[in-house]
Amino acid sequence: MYVDAKTLGNQLEEDLSVSLLYMYKGQIYPLYGRGIGPLLNLYEAYGAMDGIVIADKVVGRAAAYIMAALHVKEVYAHLICEPARAYLKAKGIPLRYKSLTANIMNREGTGLCPFEQCLEGIEDEQEALAAIRQKAADLFGTRKIKKH
Repeated sequence: MYVDAKTLGNQLEEDLSVSLLYMYKGQIYPLYGRGIGPLLNLYEAYGAMDGIVIADKVVGRAAAYIMAALHVKEVYAHLICEPARAYLKAKGIPLRYKSLTANIMNREGTGLCPFEQCLEGIEDEQEALAAIRQKAADLFGTRKIKKH
């Protein structure tokens, strides 16, 4: 069964405890947690998941890099920043979103999200993934999700 990203996005709105939903090989899976952690852990656990469809609450440039590395088929975002939108578009990834903003801010609203900051000046995808991993290790240590 195929479910598009917008339908997943509608389901995501119904359950506020879920960070993101993804569909892979006909099954829908929820991920829980804050920020980019659940998405990064998904990538670290599985690597490329050709055909994955993702609905996420907030998509910044760091999330867009991870989604492209996952080989995402389609994305829905409640909120996306312009650099993430432009990157996904350039990669040819179909995207729908509810709201567009210039940048993703930190939780306090005092500056850029730390993951957006760590990507300043980086355009290379592998460099970006390495910078995201390093920032996550600095902020969170290592956390893993269970494979299904």
